[in-house]
Amino acid sequence: MKPRTCDKLRRIRVNSLHLDSFLAFSFPSLSYSILFMIKKYLILFIFILLFHLLTAKVSAILPADANGDGMVDGVDYVIWLRNYNQSTTNGQFSGDFDGDNFVDGRDYVIWLNAYGSTEPDIPTATSSPPLEPTLTSTPVTPPVGQSLGIWISPNEIAKLPASGSAWSNLQSDADSNFGSPNLADQDTRHNIRTMAAALVYARMGQESYRSKAANAIKSAMGTETAARSLAIGRNLAAYVIAADLIDLKNYRPSDDAQFRSWLSSMRTRDFDGRTLISCHEDRPNNWGTMCGASRIAADLYLNDNADLQKAVQVFQGYLGNRSSYAGFKFATDAFSFMCDTSSPRPINPPGCIKDGHDLSGAPVDDIQRAGPYKWLPGFTDYAWGGFSAAIAQAEMLHRAGYDSYNWENQAVLRGIRFLNEVVNFSQSNATTWTTWVVNRAYNTNYSTSSTSISNRLISYTDWTHQ
Repeated sequence: MKPRTCDKLRRIRVNSLHLDSFLAFSFPSLSYSILFMIKKYLILFIFILLFHLLTAKVSAILPADANGDGMVDGVDYVIWLRNYNQSTTNGQFSGDFDGDNFVDGRDYVIWLNAYGSTEPDIPTATSSPPLEPTLTSTPVTPPVGQSLGIWISPNEIAKLPASGSAWSNLQSDADSNFGSPNLADQDTRHNIRTMAAALVYARMGQESYRSKAANAIKSAMGTETAARSLAIGRNLAAYVIAADLIDLKNYRPSDDAQFRSWLSSMRTRDFDGRTLISCHEDRPNNWGTMCGASRIAADLYLNDNADLQKAVQVFQGYLGNRSSYAGFKFATDAFSFMCDTSSPRPINPPGCIKDGHDLSGAPVDDIQRAGPYKWLPGFTDYAWGGFSAAIAQAEMLHRAGYDSYNWENQAVLRGIRFLNEVVNFSQSNATTWTTWVVNRAYNTNYSTSSTSISNRLISYTDWTHQ
C-alpha cells in the first residue's frame, strides 16, 4: 500500500477517540456496548470506503486518458490511432483530446505531452514513454487452405469480376504489343504487361495469354546488360509473379529451369557497383525497397528460405527494428527528419514529433530528396515510389505467413498515413496501386484511383485488391 494511503488510515485510528466523544454526545441513551459496536462498524465502513476510493480505477479526467483507467499510456495511443482522421462526438474516449470533434495530430501531441501521468494515488510502474506502443488492430488474414501465390492465388483470381474499368484496363494491356524487353530501362512497361497477360490467363484460362506471358518472361532474360540495380529492382518482381501465376514450372519445365537459374544469379550479379542484395541492404530508400521487393519475390519463387530470412531481417530493419538490421547508409539530410539521430531508422518510430509536427512513419531517406527538414516537406515523388516497394515487400511476406503488416507498430500503416496526410501532393500515377493494397490489408479507406498507367514494380491492384 502506498505511504500516503497508510498515513490516512493512521489518522483514522488517531481520531477514533474523537469519534467516541461524538457518539456519546449524539446518542446519550445508548449503552456503552452498543456505542462500541456502532463505532466498530462505522470505522470499518470508513476504512473500506477510503480504501476503495484510493485504489479503484476512476473515470477519465486526464487530458489524454481515452479509456478512463486513470493513466495515460499506450492503450490511449491505440484508441487515438484507431480513430485518426475521423469526426467524433465521443470526446477523449475516441481520442479527441482537444474537444474539437475531430481526431488529428493535435490530439496526438496532447497524448504525447501527457504520457505517463496518472490520477492521484493510482499505483503504476515507473517507465519512460515507449517508442512503440502495442497496437491491437489486426490486418486482414490471407485466405487459408489454398496456395496463396507470391502476389495472389488462382483461387482468388477466379472470384474477381471479368468486367468493369479495372478489368478492361488489365485486358487491354494483356492484349497490347508488349514491345521489346529491356531490364536496363527502369521505366519499361514490358514487365507490367507480362504480369497483365498472366493475370488474364489466371482468370479466363485462355492458352494464348499463358503462352504470351511465358514468351515474354523468356525474352526478358539476357536484357539486363548495362542495368543499374534500381532498374533490376523495379522490373524483376513482375516477371516472377507472372511465372508464378501461369505455373511456368509445370507449363514449360525446361524454360522454368532456365528462368530459375537466371533468377538466382540476378540476385548476386554486379549492376553498376551493386548487387540486388547489397542494394537492398545498403540503401534505406527507393533503391533499397525496390531491390528488396524483387529479392523477396525471387526468394519465394526459388524456395530459398535461407536468403529469404536475411531479406526479412533487412525489411524489419527498414521498418525500424534496429535489433534485426541496422546496416543502412543514410544521406546526410535524412538525419534532419529523424527524432533520434543516434539510432537512425529508415521509417520514423511512433512518438517522433518535431516542432509540433508528427513525423511518425516518415520515410526519411526519400523525403530528404527535396532537401533538409522543413514543414511541409518539399515535393518529391521518391517518398511514394520508395514506400510503394516497401508495401510490396509487406504484402508478399504477409502472404508467405509473416506478420509483416503488424511489424514495428504497423509501420506500413503509419507510413501510408504520413504520405496521405503530409505529402499526398507528391504521389505520381506510377504508384496509385499502393493504396488499394493498404486499404485491403488494414481495412482503411484512403482515396484510390485507377492503376491504368502504374509502372513501378506492380500494377492492376484496382482489380486484384479491390
